[in-house]
Parts: sequence; structure tokens; C-alpha cells
Amino acid sequence: MSTYGQAMISEINESLRLLNQYIIEGYDGADIKKLLSSIASATELFLKRDVFPTKNNQDNFYSYIEELKTHSISQAKVDFIHDIRVAYNGAKHDPNSVISILEVKDLIENLKIVVAEIVINGTGRVSTSVKATTTRVFWVCAWDHLTGGETEVTIFLPSEYDGFLGAHSVDRVSIDFSNWHDFKADLPNFGAVKPHEGLIPEGQVQFWLSEGDCLTPFVFEGEYSSLIICLSKYLKDIDLIPGLAREDDPVNLLQTTVMAVIDVYANDPNASKDLQCASALSLANNQYAILPKFNDRIEPFIRKVVDVIDQESPKVKSALTGPIWVTKEAYDSSDSTYRDDNIRTLIDSKNRVVLGVRNL
Repeated sequence: MSTYGQAMISEINESLRLLNQYIIEGYDGADIKKLLSSIASATELFLKRDVFPTKNNQDNFYSYIEELKTHSISQAKVDFIHDIRVAYNGAKHDPNSVISILEVKDLIENLKIVVAEIVINGTGRVSTSVKATTTRVFWVCAWDHLTGGETEVTIFLPSEYDGFLGAHSVDRVSIDFSNWHDFKADLPNFGAVKPHEGLIPEGQVQFWLSEGDCLTPFVFEGEYSSLIICLSKYLKDIDLIPGLAREDDPVNLLQTTVMAVIDVYANDPNASKDLQCASALSLANNQYAILPKFNDRIEPFIRKVVDVIDQESPKVKSALTGPIWVTKEAYDSSDSTYRDDNIRTLIDSKNRVVLGVRNL
């Protein structure tokens, strides 16, 4: 089974294969810029999710690259990744710029050298086997609250439109309203993004738009964790009246806990429960959009989810996926023995963490 480090090497090899094809068959400037953008984004994700998964997700690409120097990567090789970053930024900010295909080939070949060394060092989870994903479709809609300089991004599970409220929202994250377009431009690096036409019932779209200050909804296909990780890069700390903060909703805290605890057990299934709890709290703050001022609210959920997962074998603990949302009826019908009914959480026969909290 491929590791996360090997997966990154494979992505680099595919970019080099495509470049060689362009050299043989011909290309235009847009082809090269698109390839450069793709490999630069993949490199940033690799550093953030696989090499330094506990580092704050709001830190920029530059700081993640610099962090490599504290893990036995030489300045010369660190500069290989900086070269990719600088070339990508230059191409992104100057649409009229021209970049040589041979220059890009050199950049990616150098990138492969440093990534190979990161893999050998085994930093973060690069030596961990790539686990199965729980990809699904989400509807995303957002509302501007200009008085607070905030955009509230809400995530929905698809459903039939009932002529009233419609889709069930599963989460919401407040970002700075000036970052909405940056978030939308960044999200395709985390999954597939599609316009709402033909994918979200028109009645549902019109209901959302009628609420005022509503931004155009869209469809995201990918992992829930990837969507939240992307949103957390643009997180805004805003004081809301009681009941309106993301952390006021126990279900949001539970879902975030599940993602963070799954990650820490994937990184080290044999660590003590105390260490798993501490690592999961760090991930909740740095990757999954929980503000530290609300840590006292999420810590009880972390302890409970760790208690459920820690009963499983190391092989299962390192391969868990989720969360999966099911109705109360579907949850109650499960005969899983790995569960905590007080928080409506269980592990099913497919090694998925299932939450019995879906309303529709």
C-alpha cells in the first residue's frame, strides 16, 4: 500500500511525464502555468497535511518550507521548494508572464530530490499508508455579515427540496469576508468544485438567495475534512452572541473531534490515550477551525471519542475514516460494540466513524 510520501513522489513523476509529453508534442504557455500551479499546490498540501500536520494551518507556504530546516533538510534543498513557490507566485500574479518549460522541468526535478529526502527522514505522516477516503458531495452556501467583516460559510448535505427549509446544514465556519474569493480559488486544490446549476434544486437555491446577503452557492465533491482544512486557513475570530458561534453547537464539536482523533490515530495508533487527546486538541486548533478560546468545550468530546477508538486494534485505529452522518434510526439499528451512545458515535464494520445526528 502506498504511503503519503510515495503518493507525493508519484504526483511529481506524473508532472515530469506530462512535461516530457509537452516537449515532444508541443504546448502553450497556459499548459505550463497550469502544471506549475498544480504541483506548487500539491507541494503546499503535502507540507501542511503530511509533513507538518500539527502546525497551524493559517501559517503561510513560506513558513512551512522554512520549517524543513529544523528537520535536517539543508538550506540548499529548502531553496528548491522556495524556487517552486516564487515561480508559482510570479505566474499567478502576472497573467502576461512567460515561463520556460525547461525551467519548470528543472524546478520539478529539484523538488523531487528534496521530497525524496523528506520521505527518507519520515517526518510527520509521510511513512504512513494512505488510508481510504470518505469522499462525498456537499452543498456550500455563504452569507456576508458586513458589520462584523465576516462571511459565514455553511455546509449542507444534499437532499430533496421540501418547499420549506430544505437541506440539513452540518457545519458553518466564519471567515474574513475579504477572503471569500481567495477561499474559492484555493478550494479546487482540496477537491472538485462545481457550479450549483443542475446540481442543487432551484427551489433550494432561491430559498437561500431570498435570505439576503447570500453569495452564489456551489457544490464541493471531496472529503469533509479537506473542506474544513481549507476553510480554516481563512478563519476569522469574531465575537458572536451566544448560540451563533460554531463552537456553540455540540454536533460541530463532535464532528471536528472525529476528524482530529482519526488523524492522530493514523499518525500513531499505539500512542497513549493522553497523548492522543493532546495531539487531537492541537489538530482541532491548527487544522479544523476550532478557536483555542473554546478548547474547554471540545476537550470532553475528544476524551469520549478517544475512548471509543482506543478499544479497536492498532490496524483498525490507523485505517479509520469519517465522519459519516446517518439518521437516528440507522444509528440505532447498528450492532457495533465500539460505540458511545451518549454522543451518538460508533465504529461500523467498514472502519468508519458514524454519527447518528443526521436530521434528513
